[in-house]
Amino acid sequence: MNTLEVMRFAKKMRTYLGLFWIGTLVLVVGFIGLLTSGSLVEQFDMLIAVACIGFGAITIGSMGRAASRCPQCGHLFCGNFEDGSEGSASVFTSSCRHCGFRANREP
Repeated sequence: MNTLEVMRFAKKMRTYLGLFWIGTLVLVVGFIGLLTSGSLVEQFDMLIAVACIGFGAITIGSMGRAASRCPQCGHLFCGNFEDGSEGSASVFTSSCRHCGFRANREP
């Protein structure tokens, strides 16, 4: 495993996590802004747009991290669902669930 591959993987994982947090921020700030600005019935289109953008970003960020494979062992980085059993996962993890490879380490 070379240094460039590790740096690309770490950047990809940071990007997905950032997308997750941006979606969360859009939801929270958007809903607070809409709730304080007046009637939600009048702004229903804006409410739907904020919800779609926020949940879409959260979904893409979460699924991107969950589907990423570890560059060291090749298994799913954030979880262990490959054997057909019920597994566990955390998109907030910074190390591989299988081999312990850390995505945020310096090469």
